[in-house]
Amino acid sequence: MKGKDDLLSHFNEVLWDPRLAYLAHIFEQLNWLNLKLQGKERNAFHHTDCICAFLDKLQNWQRKVSTGNVAMFENLSTVLDDIEEDRLLDPSLKNEIIQHLKSLESELKRYFPEFEEEEGKLVRNPFSSTLDIAAISDDVRDEFLDLRNDSAARDLCEEKSLTHEVLEACHEVCYGGKVSQSIMKGPKVSKFL
Repeated sequence: MKGKDDLLSHFNEVLWDPRLAYLAHIFEQLNWLNLKLQGKERNAFHHTDCICAFLDKLQNWQRKVSTGNVAMFENLSTVLDDIEEDRLLDPSLKNEIIQHLKSLESELKRYFPEFEEEEGKLVRNPFSSTLDIAAISDDVRDEFLDLRNDSAARDLCEEKSLTHEVLEACHEVCYGGKVSQSIMKGPKVSKFL
């Protein structure tokens, strides 16, 4: 019986409802991110864009919470309206939220390492005039230049979005795909996505 009383005391804490409201929002956001990462037409670039956007949101939320602004956490904001007359964020709760957001950011960065933007540009659109040829490894540079000047491959790339079929076509055009294969060996997408 004593164990149940200990748990019951946590429900009576003043900060229980605000903590729960904050966590409800975070889990809702993580679920939304998870759904965005699923689907047939998803690729490493889409995943990277989604993760980067979420990391930016985490940093933005940290900045806002540090100033006492929790408007982006609707449930938390509502709970604070109900329990706080002056609607100020409790300093200990503020620190808990900031630390949690930092921890979440750190874990996402560890789990999803950074994607080299220059490598991504090469695979997304090998026909871009802004690509730095010197950044491409010597062993595939000539093949890349062949691909870059292949008008049929350029037309195909312009007609379709970056899908598996387009990548396969680019691989075949480029002498068996050494250019794209060497680039795609870099960032890995989690098998859990």
